[in-house]
Amino acid sequence: TRSVLQRRFPISIWKGASLGKRKIKRIAILGGSGGSEALAAIQAKADVYITGDVTHHHDLLARDGDLPILDIGHTFGERLMLKVLSFHLKKTFPKQNIFLL
Repeated sequence: TRSVLQRRFPISIWKGASLGKRKIKRIAILGGSGGSEALAAIQAKADVYITGDVTHHHDLLARDGDLPILDIGHTFGERLMLKVLSFHLKKTFPKQNIFLL
């Protein structure tokens, strides 16, 4: 059976090692273009890495390091991270006007 992550995201954006049936306890996330940080995600013992713009060579590195990568694209990753950051800033500083442009 496919995992929840695999059912939610199309196979075409999965790179690196196969997700298989592994238990996901640690997720590494980098908004924008993060393929160059695949080794850092491997060293952090991430079970899956979510980022954008994963090149062929970073894909191979992730396969060798047994790291599944969900390549969500550069722009989407940046926008998603900005929304999360904005949410947390508004929660932390409720009296400040914080705008996401």
